[in-house]
Amino acid sequence: MSGPRVDIYVGIQKKHHSLPKALLCYYSNYFDRFFNDNFVEGKTQKLTLDEDKVEHFELLIEYMLSGGCVHNDHVKITGRGTTGLQKCMEFVEYTDKYGMGDASKAIHDALYTIVSTKNKSGIYLAGTTIQLSNVDTIFKVTSPGNPLRPLIAKAAFAVAGMTGNAFSKQEREIDGFATELLAIMRPALRGMKPDGPSSIEWSDPFIEGNKRYN
Repeated sequence: MSGPRVDIYVGIQKKHHSLPKALLCYYSNYFDRFFNDNFVEGKTQKLTLDEDKVEHFELLIEYMLSGGCVHNDHVKITGRGTTGLQKCMEFVEYTDKYGMGDASKAIHDALYTIVSTKNKSGIYLAGTTIQLSNVDTIFKVTSPGNPLRPLIAKAAFAVAGMTGNAFSKQEREIDGFATELLAIMRPALRGMKPDGPSSIEWSDPFIEGNKRYN
């Protein structure tokens, strides 16, 4: 890309990146503020990101260079349970730092593996890892259509079950979360036979006392 370039030094090793200023400022208000305001960085056109991980930063650069696209399996997470989940959420929060939350879908496949894994007894390990704050973070950082939204909703459903209320606060307060849950619950209800051992009884909301079954 043509135009002025800026120098960014990333991580403790201060890996150097010479990047188009216009590209960075277009995608991120964070960079726009530093390079176009009266900060030292605006005068030197240089920025040091000591606390960033090089692999995370370079994924954001790929996201920008590709026109706002990134593959779902770009971030490889080692570790399962709480450790793996924390690494996934770390990257989601990292993308939010630069206002590029939709790049967070790069950890989708890693997060899917973590939340869908069961122990030898057939119990989802997500039951001991998924936290209310994880739902809050993903829905705060991402936009509708980001695949992390239905994934974290599916994980919450797997933990709480059909009648559980562990995530009721999120259902009430987070835009879009209840919609994602409903989309997951509907297929889960299909195939249940009335009066069978797994049937669900519910009350008709318009006719008091009338019981229906699914």
